[in-house]
Amino acid sequence: MRALAELSPLEQAYDQARETFEYIVGYLDSEEASAMTHSELERELEKNGRELMRKLLQEHLQTRSPGDCAQPVRGADGVALQSPL
Repeated sequence: MRALAELSPLEQAYDQARETFEYIVGYLDSEEASAMTHSELERELEKNGRELMRKLLQEHLQTRSPGDCAQPVRGADGVALQSPL
């Protein structure tokens, strides 16, 4: 695996998901996984796979910019809200 310093900013954005993926691969090569039944291993992969997908989604959402608003945002009372920045 490449050192973190060599990764692009986009690749660095997914570092937690990559760590989880590497954990899963390492787990599959472990003695513990080798001793499991097919169904036990499938359940473990399902659990860890869901966690990987959750991290991928979260890290993707964090890389998105907040975007531009075409018009002022108004509260329920109709008053334009001020930007916190």
